[in-house]
Amino acid sequence: LREYPERSTPLLIVMWPYLLVLALLVTHVIRFHSLVDEGTRAIGLDALVIIFVLVLFRQVIVFQGHRTQIEDQRSQLVASVSHELRTPLTAIVGYLALLEDDDEDSIPDDLKDEMLSDVSGQAKHMARLVSDMMLLAKGSDRRVPLKIEQTTVSGLVKETLASLPGAQVSVQLPHDSVVRIDSDRIQQALINMITNAQKYGGGEILLRVFVRHERTLVIEVHDDGEGVPTRYENQIWERFERGARRLDSTTPGMGIGLAILRAVAESHGGSANYRRSELLGGACFSLLIPGAVVARQVKLTEPGRPALSRRDR
Repeated sequence: LREYPERSTPLLIVMWPYLLVLALLVTHVIRFHSLVDEGTRAIGLDALVIIFVLVLFRQVIVFQGHRTQIEDQRSQLVASVSHELRTPLTAIVGYLALLEDDDEDSIPDDLKDEMLSDVSGQAKHMARLVSDMMLLAKGSDRRVPLKIEQTTVSGLVKETLASLPGAQVSVQLPHDSVVRIDSDRIQQALINMITNAQKYGGGEILLRVFVRHERTLVIEVHDDGEGVPTRYENQIWERFERGARRLDSTTPGMGIGLAILRAVAESHGGSANYRRSELLGGACFSLLIPGAVVARQVKLTEPGRPALSRRDR
């Protein structure tokens, strides 16, 4: 059914299974006609015809319903992508136009630096969106290719927060650890967790990273928003699904962040989960990766701030 939503479907392609059923029906009617008396023959023939008509009618309804659903999903995807890309593109074009027209250097240097920083941030945001969409396209089976490497948890947290300069995030990282993961994929998933909290939370975000059972890496992002309604707790993991905000055009989003989170977690042999935050009262999304921890390190000198170490490749 998904092969024909964008073009008119040849009638023969749709009808050939039913033509076979019709041929089978005619064959049975002929054989039935020769074996039974007149009264029983009429009742049996009527029953076969009614069954065939009902089956055909049901299949037509199902086919049309699938076409309508696919058309709706396509329209929602195009609208979401357009909305997500329009804002950063507008900002980038506007800033660059101002800088290009500044022939007399009327714009102060500090303002130019701020504008260039905004352009860089918007470009990175667009790059993340494209990367997410490409990952989903390649990971339709919930598995994505990984490049496992050794790094530190503090380095991972540092690089993630550095790519989100506007995010106000409190960090709980009591101990540093050496882990073997795909750093880029985990960072991508963590960025999605934080941006999700920014969109739907109330403003306060807490990032907790700790080790469970000696070797299981646990990453949690808490917020103080309204949380996810119970009836949407399973749906939010599907691609292009936004749960209770699916019709909310005021909040940007394509509904792919949590699908990315789940794909990355399962590719590492772990899991992604949701629960109500016991710390902030909103949503808590977590990422668990068993066997990822290679070595535990000493307690950090400043518990609220991760050590700013580089990756150990």
